[in-house]
This record gives sequence, structure tokens and C-alpha cells, in this order.
Amino acid sequence: VDTLRPDRLHCYGFSDIETPVADEMAEKGIKFEKCISQTPLTLPSHTTLLTGTYPFFHGVKDNGGFVVPQELKNLAEFFKEKGYATGAIVGAYVLDSKWGLAKGFNFYYDRFDISRKEGFSLADVQRKAEDVIDLALNWLEGEKGKNFFLFVHLYDPHSPYEPPPPFDKKYAHDLYLGEVAYTDSQLGRLWKYLKNKELLEKTIVVFCSDHGESLGEHGEATHGFFVYQEGIHVPLIFVLPFAQFQNLSSKETVSLVDIMPTLLEMAKIPIPSQVQGKSLIPYFAGSRRDSFAYSETYYARFHYGWNEVRSIQNSRYKLILSPQREVYDLVNDPEEEKDIATREPRIATQLEKKLKSFLERYSQGGFKRDSRRLDEETQEKLASLGYIGTFIETGKIMEKVLPSPREKIKIFNQISLA
Repeated sequence: VDTLRPDRLHCYGFSDIETPVADEMAEKGIKFEKCISQTPLTLPSHTTLLTGTYPFFHGVKDNGGFVVPQELKNLAEFFKEKGYATGAIVGAYVLDSKWGLAKGFNFYYDRFDISRKEGFSLADVQRKAEDVIDLALNWLEGEKGKNFFLFVHLYDPHSPYEPPPPFDKKYAHDLYLGEVAYTDSQLGRLWKYLKNKELLEKTIVVFCSDHGESLGEHGEATHGFFVYQEGIHVPLIFVLPFAQFQNLSSKETVSLVDIMPTLLEMAKIPIPSQVQGKSLIPYFAGSRRDSFAYSETYYARFHYGWNEVRSIQNSRYKLILSPQREVYDLVNDPEEEKDIATREPRIATQLEKKLKSFLERYSQGGFKRDSRRLDEETQEKLASLGYIGTFIETGKIMEKVLPSPREKIKIFNQISLA
């Protein structure tokens, strides 16, 4: 479910919403309370999700103008090689097959027509959850009796928030909640199908999001600009057909990059050397270890010439570089309101060293940006939106000291409004 904050789900402790399907998944599975997205942007985050690699390795750093390296194998390819039927239904143009995620899928339903759209945003082109679930159920019916890997992408909580009746009226005070509740209701149709066909008894279901939504916190209206928790903290629930792994909760820090190796290990498929995430199976049995989670966003760099933002966090502390240091005590200051970088320079320096070694370790052999596979129409559309042009111009500013996005958020909001 795209753009979904865990703290807006009932099963994660939010009382002012009804999300019974997510609640039941949590009851029948393992809920990770602190899963971190590697970037608050849809295409880069999904590339991490499906390849098990970090953005600075796979090289996909934004929506539009980037294509997933075809040398990287994704989850679908591994399952296809093992004889699984592989299908995907995506709810937004930012995951169109032209961006390179369709490899390994026997069926990848995108079919977004941008030919007649003028002055549109990439994020505007989408289909409703009801249509996505219709397609998913049809695909499952056509693959009856086969082992299957199905990827379902629901985009509705993404702005603009326009939930259909009755959710528009019920959540008129907060239409984002209306979109989340509507999406949950549509997920219920898929959940009911799996139940009625007795598939839950032999199927692994993973419920997650690619990133969160700021909803005004830290001055950001939506997502992509910052890496504060509201933008990168995501839900993650593994529903397994084993009684001993039901109604469990883990407080450990984990990442979206960890989902791929976890699924491969559960399916007894060898985890290849390209995969940089770690299997979460030890956490299923209650193992504890202090893990670090990395996040980044280059949105401000590519589109405005301001500095990129990077962060690293463990169970307590979080460092943000943008380029100045911010440090937050997530236990005592979960809202990230009190920057303690000046007060705790030792912690800031330790985390900065950790971030540096992390980047050095996992960027080895990484891929460079490649947009050559894009068709001419897409190139022209992206150029008209300012995507291609700004990406090309970034090379001229790479060595300069750039302004921090934190200093520019008001200007960014004014530009967005205009």
C-alpha cells in the first residue's frame, strides 16, 4: 500500500480509524513496529523492495528518468525460475513497466496512457484500489492450482486524497484517513478470496508500504523532501501459515531491503550475493540485535539544486546529514523536535562514521543512472515536467556546497502551491 503511515493503522495503535483487514493480518502474523524505508520515493523504494539492494547500489534515485538496471535480478525472476506463476498489478504510472521493474513477471499489468495528458504530474496517473483488486482476483482465478508469486500495488493513500463514498463523508475531517480506510476495505476482498479458497493455509502474505506521508510535519505536506520518521517509517507484517508465528510483534529496527532475502529464505531459494538486505527470520523467533537502517532522498538535489539528505538510525539514535548534522533521540523524542547534535557531539560523530562505512561497504560495484531505455514520448514528457533537464544539470553542481533542504522547505512549498 503506497504512502502508508503505520501510525494511521488501528493495529499500530491509532484509534481514530477502522482498518479491520490490517488488524487481522497483524493478529495472524508478525508485526514489525519499526520498519524503515530506504527512500521516501515510490520507484526507488520499490526497486529496493524487489531487488534487496540499497538505492546507492541499484542507482534508481527518483521517479522518472531512472530505469532499474536489467542486470539486477528481482524477486519475480527467482520465483519464476522455480516454476512459480508470477504476476503484478500496479496502481500508478511511477511503476509502469517502462521503468524496468517488470522483469520476471509472466503478467505485469500497468497500461497507463499518458499520450493525451498535458501538464500532468507523474503522481497523477493512477487507478483505484477497486480496479487493482479486480485484476488481482482475475489473475489468481486464472492461475488456480499453481504455486504463485503475486505483487499487488495499491496507490490510493497518495495525494490527492479523494476517497470514494462512504469514506469521504466518514473521514471528512481527514481525507488521508479516508483513503487508508478505503484501501483496507479493498484489501479485504483479496483477503476474503485467499480465505475462501483455503490459500491462507499455504501462502505467505507480506503487507507493507514503500514510504510514509508527512501531513505537514517538519513543514512538509507530503513526502520525498525529507527523511524524518513520518516519511520513512512504514508498516510491515508477515502473515505465515504457522500457529507459532501469529499475533507476534517485534520492536527491532528493520528495513524494506530485508524483505526480499526473507522471502527467498522461506521459499528455500538461495540468497544471491547481490542482495544487501538481511533475512528477518531470526526475528520471527524473538532474536534481538542492534541493527542500523539507512535512508536517503535526492529529490531536492535533482529538482532544485539543494543538498541531498541521508540518514542512519538504530533502535535509539538517528543521524541526518543535509549537509549539516542533525541527531535525534527517537526514544525520548519520537517526533524529532529536539536536535541534539550540538549537545551530543560524540554520538553524532559515531553515527557519521557508521554512515560513512555503511556507504563505502554497500556501494561497491553499484550501478550508474541509465535512461537510454525510455521511449521518445516518455523522454519528451519527462523533459516537459522538468525531470530530464534537471537530472542532466546536476552534474554541474556536484562539487559545490549546497543549501540544506531544511532551509528551503518554505520556498519549496511556495513553488509547489504555485
